[in-house]
Parts: sequence; C-alpha cells; structure tokens
Amino acid sequence: MSATIDLNATEGPSLKTQVTERAKWFGKFAWRTYPEQLQAAGVSWKVYSTPDGKYGDDVLPYFKAYQESPQLAANALAPTFPADFLAAYEAAGGAKVSQAALHFWEVVGNLRWAVGCIAQANRHLSGQAASVELASLGRRTGEMDPEECANGHAHCQHLLIGGSENIPVADGRPDLGRWQRIFLLELDRARDRQLVVQVFGA
Repeated sequence: MSATIDLNATEGPSLKTQVTERAKWFGKFAWRTYPEQLQAAGVSWKVYSTPDGKYGDDVLPYFKAYQESPQLAANALAPTFPADFLAAYEAAGGAKVSQAALHFWEVVGNLRWAVGCIAQANRHLSGQAASVELASLGRRTGEMDPEECANGHAHCQHLLIGGSENIPVADGRPDLGRWQRIFLLELDRARDRQLVVQVFGA
C-alpha cells in the first residue's frame, strides 16, 4: 500500500524501529499512499483487519493523513474482519457465506501460502536462484497462524513425504531392495515420538 526508496530511512524509521517501536511512528509519515491515489481516482477501497492485527500488520496507521482524515480512517482503520467484510460482500450482491466455509478457505489459503514459501526457499537452497529474499520466505511458513509455533514447514513437508509406509515382510525380515532403506525423519523440533507397527498376514 506504500513504499519508499529511502534506503537510509532519513524520512522514516528503519526496519528495526518499525518492529520494536511501532507506536512511536504512528502518524509520522507524510508521503501519499496507494489508497489515497485510489480515492482521488474515484475508486472505492477498504482495509479489513482483525482487531489484534490492526496496528501490527497494517502500515496505514504510520501515515499522518489517516490520523487527520475521518474518511481515510473510516476506510483504513475501522472495518473489521470477518464481520464487516462478510456484511459488505453480501450487501454488494454476493452470496451469503457461512463461517464454516470462510474458515475452510482461510485454511486452504494459509496452506497454499506455506507451500509457496517452501518452494521459494528451496529455489535458493538448491542453488537454482541464489537470493536472500527467497531464503527469507522459508521462515514465513510460521505465519500460517500467529497462535501456532513456527512449524508450518514441518506440516507441509509431511504432506509431501507421507507419514506411513507399507513394507512387505518375507521370512521374518523386511523385503527391501538392494538400495532401499527405512528412515524415521523428524521434520519439526526434537521431541518424543511413537512408532506404530501394524502387521497383516495371510
């Protein structure tokens, strides 16, 4: 919604300041944001945020215009998710959306984001495209849910690798090929695990 090419942060806070001293910089920025451009062009817009993320993820509180203009504040800071978002969608002619359906698509969206982050990180790790940006995306799988520990990567890798195997047994021994082996792989942090073995025989 906004950007600056001021790499030395002479007109605004550094990345460190944005993380540790957010409130100090609310209402301090003065350059024009993209929503203001949309409003000037007659294009309607709104930002829907959860109450706990309004002043954490939303960058617009940093800008002076949103502290002084009631119209900008009403569009950028007031709308809530999901209540106001769903009401506006239905008022605009959309079908009524159930909370269960919304939750399902939120989960799917988060999973898609996590898998995309892993894919981008693997591009860097494999040497296909060396990039700090691609590498940093790998750790963002933890953004799937702010209440969860940052182990989204483990869940996504589990989906790709699988959590069980069918192994033929002959004469009391696993019937493996010459180069086949069985590995127990921990994708998350170190913890105690249980191994379940089910034996089916004729």
